[in-house]
Amino acid sequence: MSNLGIAHLSSHHTAVPGFFAALNLGSRVLAANTTMPDCTAFSSLCILEYSQSRLKQERQQLPPCTTIMASTLSTRFGDAQALKACIAASYAGAKLEVQVTENAPASIFGTLTVSLLTPHCVLTEPNAAAFYFFGSSEALRPSLDQSAKVDHWLQWEAGQLRPATYRGAEALAEPLKTLEAALTASAGPFLLGTSIKLVDVCIYCSLLPVREQGGSLPAAVAAYLDKVAEEPHVQAGTKQLLGDPGGKVSLGIFTADAAAHAARLPKLPKKGQRNIMVTSALPYVNNVPHLGNIIGCVLSADCYARYCRSRGYNTIFICGTDEYGTATETKALEEGLSCAEICDKYHAVHSAVYEWFECSFDKFGRTPTRAQTEICQALFMDLWNAGNITEQTMEQLYSEAAGKFLADRFVVGTCPKCGYEVNIGRMLVVTNVTTVAAL
Repeated sequence: MSNLGIAHLSSHHTAVPGFFAALNLGSRVLAANTTMPDCTAFSSLCILEYSQSRLKQERQQLPPCTTIMASTLSTRFGDAQALKACIAASYAGAKLEVQVTENAPASIFGTLTVSLLTPHCVLTEPNAAAFYFFGSSEALRPSLDQSAKVDHWLQWEAGQLRPATYRGAEALAEPLKTLEAALTASAGPFLLGTSIKLVDVCIYCSLLPVREQGGSLPAAVAAYLDKVAEEPHVQAGTKQLLGDPGGKVSLGIFTADAAAHAARLPKLPKKGQRNIMVTSALPYVNNVPHLGNIIGCVLSADCYARYCRSRGYNTIFICGTDEYGTATETKALEEGLSCAEICDKYHAVHSAVYEWFECSFDKFGRTPTRAQTEICQALFMDLWNAGNITEQTMEQLYSEAAGKFLADRFVVGTCPKCGYEVNIGRMLVVTNVTTVAAL
């Protein structure tokens, strides 16, 4: 059984001519109509997992949803995102069992989500769960000329509208304008004309909590939600989840999801506020940190970060393990591990120790990340191109046995060729000292 944990599905089960011609594995689908808003927030990983599930279904020649065994939807009671699958299953006439749980998986937005267990896969993205029933619903299935538009708007709902509902009225303003414009241009009461499609169901469910909170919605959007709510299958799906066709979704769940989503967002400087970035000396990954390390390094920075937050400053506290340098190589040789293995080992140790001390990092990372590498290389090239770097020659010990120059900490003893005394080394590497000579 495959686990499509973060799949956003953006087409339907039935074959769509030309669909795979527009789909590159690992990249998102671009709508044919370039005047539509670009879904920059949509994750390419979602399309990749969708493609894999789609290919699996086609290869196995799975029967339509109306003929397969029952599916089980695990969700928190009152979760508006779970309504998507319930409504889609009602349209498809598929048997769906709803199980209430508090142990829901997390989505890519950092919020708890649904889990749809089918005979063929597990889907934990709300749109993906709804899409599973899409192909066997004549009502929701779009015409071939509408397929690209449905693809696009499903991506837009997942990548722009839904996260904007979590961020509040200011973030939601632009997506609502986009939706209002599309509804005004539509030939019918729904987004793509006179009949309801899956994208209408997904948009409706994501906007339900906003409406129930009393949020301000454009008149065209409010009328659109009213029209969707009148659909018999929408009412049937609502009744299955909430026990009443007119039941209300849980605002408590929505508020908790919004808070979890906000915690995942990057902290950026805010105009007009005092913006504070706190860091400390980065600990090397060559030891288990003791109390002295922590007091002299991350703990003092943590205290200051907490103080800044208590004053209401926009504060970010970042730190991480320093995984470059001779100290790391020395420890790797000492323990008989590769440098990568020693870094992985002690990064985990440091992370666990600081977590036990409840150090309030916003980010505790590692120096060899792609972003870190790109930033460092860019700084170096800027200095190089500006002529601010000079080349110099220095003397350093060289090991013929190891075939490389050695830092002083690697060497102890007396050079047999020149009598140079090396006594500041911290360890003796596995090379014969008689092979070490001054350059």
